[in-house]
Amino acid sequence: MPEIDKNITVTFNKCEKCGYEKGFHIMLDPVKFTDRLAVKLVCPECMQVYHVGFTIKTEL
Repeated sequence: MPEIDKNITVTFNKCEKCGYEKGFHIMLDPVKFTDRLAVKLVCPECMQVYHVGFTIKTEL
């Protein structure tokens, strides 16, 4: 299933694919050749992944 790019400007707690309304799980995906992780949202009902454009920096 392809990821959906999502620009969040208002509360986003409902899956656009299946309608699940109780929020999302968080997935951390390493960004190649960087010290950053992409923060993605995953619907716990249908497993749709939303790429929301957030990243965090890892610290060792």
